[in-house]
Amino acid sequence: EIDEELTSLSWESIQREWAPSQGHTRKSRSLILRLSIAASVLILLGIAVWAWMHREVMVKYQTGYGQVKEIVLNDQSVVRLNANSKMYWDSNWKRRGERNVRIEGEAFFEVSHDVDNRFFVTTPDLTVMVTGTSFNVSNRHEKTKVFLETGEVYLKLNREDPKEENGGLDQMVEPGEVKLIPGELLSYSRASEEVERVDNLTAEQAASWKTGELIFENIPLRDVLQELSDVYGKSFVVQDSTLFDRKIDVGMPYSDWGTVKELMQFMIDVEIAELNNKVTIK
Repeated sequence: EIDEELTSLSWESIQREWAPSQGHTRKSRSLILRLSIAASVLILLGIAVWAWMHREVMVKYQTGYGQVKEIVLNDQSVVRLNANSKMYWDSNWKRRGERNVRIEGEAFFEVSHDVDNRFFVTTPDLTVMVTGTSFNVSNRHEKTKVFLETGEVYLKLNREDPKEENGGLDQMVEPGEVKLIPGELLSYSRASEEVERVDNLTAEQAASWKTGELIFENIPLRDVLQELSDVYGKSFVVQDSTLFDRKIDVGMPYSDWGTVKELMQFMIDVEIAELNNKVTIK
């Protein structure tokens, strides 16, 4: 009888002790779960805030035919945007830690020196990497041309295999990366993977438009007409196809198309007729 009573008391005692413990455990688990959810929400919120603060904030600049625009970016770099061009600038560069530009058309850059925030100009063909210098970038007709006036730039070509033969680019820094020195011009097309390089050029030869002139020195007429088409939005018809290969040496003020057309007729000695933006050269 004594053993049965002890057994009964022991079991009842255990039940009494266990019941509060179970409730306490459930409350603890519930509190831990709520705290875990709150911590997860705070972490996700923090990530979202960080991502929002460090997002790209792209500002678009654009020019029409025959229009040139000078732009001072919020890092104090100065850009001259050529006619018929678009430029996208990440104005949130301070938080992102690098300065980024995308160009469609042509622009001349005078980049403010900042070793802590490198400056990148991107086209479908390549990326120009620089800290502070002056250079011209032209991206038209599935080809990009980069001319370096002062300073130093590195070009990363968008190639299928950056480790392949460099095609005579002897100033390779890393696989797929090319160094330019002042006076050099490099043109590259991702579509054809053709690379051309010319040195000992002046800004007047490679980017005369930035000084308000169009200077062509020993350039085939077909290339002259292509540039005039890009700048002024005209289509050209040449009745005598032999004229396409005629080398042109001419300098004209970068002004309205009417003035350029009159100067072309006189200086190139051709007859020009125009109807609805279609220009016929006889």
